[in-house]
Amino acid sequence: MRESEAAQLRLVAERDDAERERWSILRHARDEAERGLSLATQLNLREAQVQQLQEELHEVSSQYYCLLDSFLRC
Repeated sequence: MRESEAAQLRLVAERDDAERERWSILRHARDEAERGLSLATQLNLREAQVQQLQEELHEVSSQYYCLLDSFLRC
């Protein structure tokens, strides 16, 4: 009888440990998912900045070549 009770207590302890580990893994997964979303948002912002800077560079380059062309015609 005592062996049965001891075995039952061990099983309960193992189950509790497994449950704690499960919740720990779930918390970690949630944290990493949130981190992934944050990084994706940062990446989208950076891509938008790069696009804007490329457009500005194109505009400035066009203006430069227009001025250069005007200067060379004088």
